[in-house]
Amino acid sequence: KAIVCKGNRSVKLADPKRFFACVDPLRERMMKTATFKTMGNYGTLSCFDRKQEISGIPYKNYQDCRIPDEFSEKMNPMRLVEKYQIARQGFPGCVLCCGREVEITEGKYKGLRANMNQWEIVGAIMGKCGVMNPEFMIAVNARCNQMGIDVDVVGGAIGWAMECFERGILTKEDTGGIEFKWGDEDLILKMIDLMSLRKGFGDFLSDGCARASARLGRGSEYYAIHAKKQDLYEMPRSSNAWCLGAMTSTRGGGHTTGTPGYEQNAKGMDNEACLRMFGLTEDEVQNPEAYYGKAKLVQYMEALHRACNSLGVCNFNSAHWNIEFANLEDYAEMTSAATGIEITSQMIKDAAMRQLNQEKAFNLRFTNFDRKDDYPPEREMQEPMPTGNRKGWKIDRKEYGQMLDEYYALHDWDPDTSYPTRKVLEMYGLGGVADDLEKIHKLGSPLSDERKAKILNTIKKGE
Repeated sequence: KAIVCKGNRSVKLADPKRFFACVDPLRERMMKTATFKTMGNYGTLSCFDRKQEISGIPYKNYQDCRIPDEFSEKMNPMRLVEKYQIARQGFPGCVLCCGREVEITEGKYKGLRANMNQWEIVGAIMGKCGVMNPEFMIAVNARCNQMGIDVDVVGGAIGWAMECFERGILTKEDTGGIEFKWGDEDLILKMIDLMSLRKGFGDFLSDGCARASARLGRGSEYYAIHAKKQDLYEMPRSSNAWCLGAMTSTRGGGHTTGTPGYEQNAKGMDNEACLRMFGLTEDEVQNPEAYYGKAKLVQYMEALHRACNSLGVCNFNSAHWNIEFANLEDYAEMTSAATGIEITSQMIKDAAMRQLNQEKAFNLRFTNFDRKDDYPPEREMQEPMPTGNRKGWKIDRKEYGQMLDEYYALHDWDPDTSYPTRKVLEMYGLGGVADDLEKIHKLGSPLSDERKAKILNTIKKGE
């Protein structure tokens, strides 16, 4: 069911003077940042160097966490934009305009004219499937768009199959004679078609690596990298807040409902802004290996992302990506000026947390997701980074668990189960939801003030 609204009049601002008194300084603030230039020139592809530096690119289905050095410069997607761009794309009024139209003028895909891919293709398909032909990222993005298929499922399922084939878990007898080899571009394009049409072995892969591995068994489950059965491109080992936000996301994986982008960005954040917004220093916010304070970052982003979704604005124009971009206070002021209804940042936070608790309750009603499903895949906690300047680092299960406890305590959820408590549900006017969860025995046990304080003080500053 859907409600369709159609209007034939212009949209008017309640207080134009007040509205632009917020918008104009905000635009100036954004345009002074380095992010304005890099995102404007390359879109999210501009994060390649930083992700390579902190080992944030899954390679060969997470066997490694970065592109091999011998391919790094060749695979830098920013060079591809410079080489093939024919036009910029963006929405009216957008400060960044991060879209691109490109035309490949040489090589195997010469003549292809398409939208330039954003970052997801680099991690989800190029890295995970071991493709080191840069032009392929444009071609595979175009094919996924044509077939209407999620690129994470493509990379997750095919990358899983490639590793299982390499390890002898999958054979040609299982795949109908198809041989899965790392970097096989023709195979990937063929499988996109078969998965989209649910034909042959494509049908087996079309629901993603989690379901495919559950059907296959044979130990293949370990190599299925997913969160709540949603294929990941996110590199959990790369940074702790990024990991926590993606793992606790109610939709299963993904970085647009609670994951901060700060650790994934180059150093140089405003320390005063970090202290003002999060009570954390710049180093504490951007240190990818720190556990302290990361749950607070995620909770702020959960509110910010839901505010963006509700207001119809882009995450990349928000403080998700750069702390100098639009934050909750900016959105509250602009919304008040636009509508004539006084909105505070706390009201936005409350509305976002109400949404989050409803999403959580929906999952509990229809799935068995609980605390165990908020942990990263086993591979991310068992295998140290094999290369790069963070070689040897991995997620510590105990410390991640403490960070997860802090996340639950901040939300007034039961740390033992992850279930929301009646207290928090009633605080957001969701008493009926609490009654429903109690009937199915998924209402969280009350969290005492003493236990909450102990949890919030477990991860000490600087440790």
